[in-house]
Amino acid sequence: MALDYPFKYQTIYMFKEYPNDKFMDIMATPEIEVAQDLFLKSFKYTVTKMKEIESNNENLNWGERKATYVGHLLQGLPAFSKFNIPIGGNSGIVNATSQNHGPSWRMIVEMSSPPKAFGIYPGGQSGNPGSKYYDNLISTWASGNYLDIKFMQNKEDNSDIIFSQILNPQND
Repeated sequence: MALDYPFKYQTIYMFKEYPNDKFMDIMATPEIEVAQDLFLKSFKYTVTKMKEIESNNENLNWGERKATYVGHLLQGLPAFSKFNIPIGGNSGIVNATSQNHGPSWRMIVEMSSPPKAFGIYPGGQSGNPGSKYYDNLISTWASGNYLDIKFMQNKEDNSDIIFSQILNPQND
């Protein structure tokens, strides 16, 4: 089966190591393009599209144009999903979120004694769509913030209370 286009890492490798390769040529034009031509063409195309969007009074804010959403696990239930989450990023960069895909769990752990940890996920503590905790963590997740995570240090620690305090600070 033929690929429509090469993988991103392979394309970057080709641009860097073989900028004059025949792979760079756009077969539909009479000229023979090289990597530099492709960069220039793509830049000019982007500027033209952005001017067109702006002239139509459309929003150029990437986070809003991308319209990220967190879909309910049952994709047929949009009423239980969260749409137009204001988050930048893209699938191949640090904040790896595309329109409908992103990290479902982020966690940072300091391996000290006792360990310190921070984490966040897109959603809420409750699986009940009627609960105010159904999607209460989405804004925190979208803004790139984390919550403290407490680890049980002995058998007597009550993890239910600890996690409840972390995820529901008002104890509602």
